[in-house]
Amino acid sequence: MASRSAIAALAALLLATAVSAVAQTNPTPPAAKAGTNRAAPIRIQTQTQFVLHGSGSGSLEDQRLMQESLRRAIYETAAKECEILNSVFHGECRLVLINANSNAVDRVTGGDGASGNGGATFEIIPQSD
Repeated sequence: MASRSAIAALAALLLATAVSAVAQTNPTPPAAKAGTNRAAPIRIQTQTQFVLHGSGSGSLEDQRLMQESLRRAIYETAAKECEILNSVFHGECRLVLINANSNAVDRVTGGDGASGNGGATFEIIPQSD
């Protein structure tokens, strides 16, 4: 079970999330679109970074739990991002790719923690007119 300080740190971490998004469209030649009524999908990529400070115990189990919490936060952020994209673009969002990394930080000096970063690629298929 995660310690209270780790849970509090995760809550603070979620408030300090940095998310950036870049959108790009895949232009489809008119000949390729002629047989369909669907618009070309819009691709959006996001990057997220988190830092979580631990309880100070520095145990391997605490480190593992912090890293799991970070990866879970990245996955939950990606799921929430799809909801946001649906509401902004009024289309159908699909998660195409997700990448999540987490690392233990400074276990030797007792200032334990973990850092994590992730990226996700989404496709939005705009609603047909």
